[in-house]
Amino acid sequence: MPPFPRSSLLSRLRSRLTFSNVVALIALCIALGGTSYAAAKLPRNSVSSPQVRDGSLRAGDFAKGQLPPGADGANGADGAAGAAGAAGAIGPAGAIGPAGAIGSAGAAGRDGAAGPAGAAGRDGARGATGASGATGAAGSAGAAGATGAAGRDGRDGTSASFAHVGASGAVDAARSQGIAAADVTHPATGHYCLDGLGFTPRNVVANADYEEAGVDEVVQTAVAPTSGPCSGRQAVVYIAISNTDADAGFYVSVN
Repeated sequence: MPPFPRSSLLSRLRSRLTFSNVVALIALCIALGGTSYAAAKLPRNSVSSPQVRDGSLRAGDFAKGQLPPGADGANGADGAAGAAGAAGAIGPAGAIGPAGAIGSAGAAGRDGAAGPAGAAGRDGARGATGASGATGAAGSAGAAGATGAAGRDGRDGTSASFAHVGASGAVDAARSQGIAAADVTHPATGHYCLDGLGFTPRNVVANADYEEAGVDEVVQTAVAPTSGPCSGRQAVVYIAISNTDADAGFYVSVN
């Protein structure tokens, strides 16, 4: 063991030196020198710090644990690198990383051979009706049909049909021809409709019955009227007295 530096050792000894330590050291020195006399003659605890010479004590003169440890020495030089150790065990697999970007599409492959025809599918829903086509050419005339049965005799069309009609619309059969009671209706005041005649009227003439109408009477007629209460009938006779619709008897002639 190398000796401690003197200045450091003395300073540490002085800071920790006690009377009992000094006595123990003196006794140790006397024993090592073979002089039993000094030990017998010296009084107990008679050696103190002034009696100890500086530098005369060694580390072996102290019991284990009596001297404080010295300051740490300087680090030694690095040793040579050791041999490489054996390879460690393979660690666990890491977590799967995020998916990479989709690569560009590859070139189109060649067309494969045509597969066998599949089974026929079910009929689809019926589509909407298409637009009407153009009218086709007229067909040839068909054969003439058989002659139908003879119809009933019609009214006399060679002479004019006439009638005397009362204010109520009633037909005077004694003074009428070709116009029956069913052919005259009276739907509104001053309006008398003629319909159901056995021919198509071309002319209608009417005159007021003086005995029923009196004076200041106006009589008008029309074939196939399109307005008023007799609209859509074969003919109409209209009567007004003093510019007001009025019922009155009249004579009418139709051809």
